[in-house]
Amino acid sequence: MSLFNRLLSAVGMGSCEVDTLLQKERYFPGESVSARVRIKAGNVGQRIHGVYFSLHCSYEQVEEGQAQTLEVELAHFQLADAFKVAAGEEWELPIEFVLPEFTPLTLGKTKVWLATGLDIRQAVDPKDRDYLQVVPEPLAAELLHQVEQLGFVQTLVHTEAVSSMARVAAPYLQMLHYQPRSGEFSGRIEEMELALVPASDGVYLHAEVTRTGRGMAAAVSRILAESGDRERLLLTPELVADLPRHLNQLLLD
Repeated sequence: MSLFNRLLSAVGMGSCEVDTLLQKERYFPGESVSARVRIKAGNVGQRIHGVYFSLHCSYEQVEEGQAQTLEVELAHFQLADAFKVAAGEEWELPIEFVLPEFTPLTLGKTKVWLATGLDIRQAVDPKDRDYLQVVPEPLAAELLHQVEQLGFVQTLVHTEAVSSMARVAAPYLQMLHYQPRSGEFSGRIEEMELALVPASDGVYLHAEVTRTGRGMAAAVSRILAESGDRERLLLTPELVADLPRHLNQLLLD
């Protein structure tokens, strides 16, 4: 490499481009993600000391009536093998990773993306960002469908901090707010909040209902308390099929 090209490489001019191509756009938490990383050199060759990846989400946190947008890194990993690309050369590398079970659904203002970067010494590291749509896994999707069939309409999605005492593997819960617009719970439930909580033995349902016409002290019934000392309901086909009974039980607590 000539002195002029070495100088170009050192200041990042004519450097590599990186682009991660996801196999598809929609994934559910816990699903394996396959992708190809395409690296294209510029007009000078460069040595790449590693390819690094990080998974992020942004969400809206509401505290004392004030909303703020936060970003969290959910996971990261790196391909540490160094290699060199010649001027104008293209490389393509396959990657595969598992979307963490606690990855939030991309509902409301929540976004999830994979960031890719190249470790190139003495140069500006090329970066890429690819957004994913995170959808409920099949059983959770059936649960939310049944909620809508019972006459509920989703009105809000937000996250809230989790107590340090909670048996939850993530620092937050994504809460899905619903109001009944028709059906047997209209006029009996003012609002219902649902969260899907991953654990080592499956996914648990966290539900709270505000009963119509009650004071706040008596209004909230919980399936899963943050302290973990209440009953936890494992998400199963039987639970989904028997959802009306469980909601009626909450109204009696």
